[in-house]
This record gives sequence, C-alpha cells and structure tokens, in this order.
Amino acid sequence: MAEPAQPRIQPSRAARRRQSRVSGEEPLRPWRAAGVPLPEWLASLEDDPPPGEDMIPMIEPHAEAMCYTREAFVHRFRAPSGDGPQGEVGFDLPVTFHLQGERGKQVPGRLSPDVLVAFGAPHDPARREFDADQLGAPDFVLEVLSKSTWKRDVDAKLKTYAAIGVRECFLFDPTGRFPVPGLQGYALTKTRVDRLPTTRLANGAEGVYSPLLGLVAYIKGDSAPSHLAAQAIRWHDPAMGAALPTYSESQAEVGRAEAEAGEAKIEADRAKVAAGHAKAEAEEAKAEVKHAKAEAEEAKAEVKHAKAEAEEAKAEVKHAKAEAEEAKVEAEEAKRRIAELEARVASLTH
Repeated sequence: MAEPAQPRIQPSRAARRRQSRVSGEEPLRPWRAAGVPLPEWLASLEDDPPPGEDMIPMIEPHAEAMCYTREAFVHRFRAPSGDGPQGEVGFDLPVTFHLQGERGKQVPGRLSPDVLVAFGAPHDPARREFDADQLGAPDFVLEVLSKSTWKRDVDAKLKTYAAIGVRECFLFDPTGRFPVPGLQGYALTKTRVDRLPTTRLANGAEGVYSPLLGLVAYIKGDSAPSHLAAQAIRWHDPAMGAALPTYSESQAEVGRAEAEAGEAKIEADRAKVAAGHAKAEAEEAKAEVKHAKAEAEEAKAEVKHAKAEAEEAKAEVKHAKAEAEEAKVEAEEAKRRIAELEARVASLTH
C-alpha cells in the first residue's frame, strides 16, 4: 500500500521575507507587476514541482549555466578582443533601483539576476551592486530557474525587469523539472512582455535568437524533462557558426596559439640562420664569380695583346716579304746588266 503523501507546509509571509533577505532579494510587491501583462501561459502557472523532488540537487547545473554564460559573455562583451559591443557583465550582481509605488512614492527595489549585460557601462572589479538609477537598467538578464525561485522568476521578477527598463530576459531550467519550457527568451518594454520566437540551428537544435545580443541560446543535451541528467545552455554565434567558447576555453585557445606562435618563431629563427648561411655562401660565390671575371678580363687582355703582337709580326713579315721582292727585282736587274756587259765585252774582243 502506498504511503499517503505528506502535506506541503507553506512558509509564512514573515519567513518568506527572511528568506528573501538571506538570498539578497527583497520581496516583490504587487505594484511592481502593475500594467505589465504576461503571456497567457505564464499567467496561468500555479503548479509546484512534482512531489518527491525536493531533494534533487540543483547547485551543479545551476552553477554550470551561470558560469558558462558569464565566461562566454565576458570574452565577447568585456574583453578588448571581443566581437560584440563592450559593456559590463555581471555574475549574480544585485541590481538596485527605485520605482513609483502607491501614492506616487518612490520605493526602492533590489533583484539579483544570475547574469546581466549592460552595454556601455564601465567595468568595475570593485562593484558590489549595479545601480540602475545611476547606470540605467541592464540591457539583458538571464535567470536560471531553481526550486526556490522559479515562480518569482517567471512572473513577478520578469514583470519587474520590464518595469525598470531591461530590454531582454532569458529564463533557463537546467533540470527540465518545472512546468515551463526549458528555455525562453522575452523582449521587454515598460508595459509589455513578448516571448521571442524559436529558431532551428544547422545542427538541428532548437534555440531562441536574441536580437539584442546577436546570439542564439539553445539547450545542449537531453531537452526532455529529466530528473537524472541536467541540461546545459549554450550560446551560438551565427556569424561564427559555433557556440561561444568560455573564457577558459578562449584562454586555452590563446595558449595554444601562443605555443604555435612560439614554435613558428623558433622555425623562423632557424630559417633566418639558414638564410644567413645561404647569404654568406652567396657572397662567397659572388666573390668567386668576381675573381673569375677579373681573371677572364685579364685573359682577354692578354689575348688582345697577343693578337696585337701577331698583327705586328704579320706586318713585319709582309714588310720583309716586300723587301725580299724588291731585292729579287734588284738582283734580276743586276743580273740583266751583267749579261749586257758581258755581251758588250765579247763583241769588242772579236
């Protein structure tokens, strides 16, 4: 026989106030929801989580969603090398503000979104709260649902964010055990809360596009409600075609890039040394070529000189030949005259 269900004990109003003060959030009063209609499916929520789930651990998936989103956003929106607009990224940073309450009185309020983004706001490591009255409301907030806060997150807090000027609010259930969609995004104005449409990524995952951030939020892992396995939120960059890395992953990538750069520098230094050796060898070869050219010029000069001497010798031979011809003519003439003289003498003796 099944044991009868134990009656749920509702805490008193004073206890709820004490719990709110401990958690860093003040109780939300009805005036903060005035004039901000919620979608019909949100306004009709009344169910608590199914009985028997009170002891399901929430810290690890809750923290994973917060840490991943914060690290990814810090790298994108706060790092000097980030691809998005720059601003403050807060992690569980209380937002303080004032709204007009009953009888026109300015009533202070304080909410602690899990992650916030405020474009244009300067980053201050010493900041312990985000003063919306001074800095303006954050542009974007993420609420990771938990057992103790999920009803406030999807109702009063959502409307309060709209009332103070937050432009977008995303809600994420890391365990899939609450009677709400696991991931929702809302465009907020002072008087309206409009749910952002879903979109389908190339990998088949269904996500919600944030026009403000230029990113698509989607659930990584089992998207069906499960009490045994947590769901993880990821932010997809359509321009990059992949999920945003965490800051740690980005630093690891930077480390790998620096290591590769170091190896490339070593290779470049080796190439530089080799180029130095090659240059020295080239200079030596150039010197040898110059020496060979000088020797060739010298040989050419010697050949020219030898040619000149040969031409001079040729001229001398020609001159000697001419003298020999002249001597031959003179010898013939002398021989002829001798013959004439002999003939004359012979004629005189007879």
